[in-house]
Amino acid sequence: MREGRLSSALDGADVVSEGSVAEEPDGSVYYGTTSVHCPVDTAALGDEPHAAMSLVDLAAVLLADPHTRLRLLRLGHREAAVRATGPLHVLNAEISAKALDRDGELLIAITIDVSAGLQRLRRGAM
Repeated sequence: MREGRLSSALDGADVVSEGSVAEEPDGSVYYGTTSVHCPVDTAALGDEPHAAMSLVDLAAVLLADPHTRLRLLRLGHREAAVRATGPLHVLNAEISAKALDRDGELLIAITIDVSAGLQRLRRGAM
């Protein structure tokens, strides 16, 4: 079940990810970033100046909504799992958002930075 307009803002988003595995003293770690650009329907912000929500406010509300944050966390995890060279262990994520005006197109730009150790497979285990 979708959680209304906040969560549905992610449905039409443009998603781009990058990342790679680095060798650290404690083992292999995946580091990556997923960028999510959500177009904003200006009509949804309100017509009257006193009722309108600013893009900055909308970005903050998106990050405060637990359902939206969970969708973003799952998206970052899914993107990391596709790019990692093995199964991921515990995933750490930082999620940020900001308002953008890209040539007259209003966007909420969300960045999901992740890191996760890769699980070590035991010899003989399948």
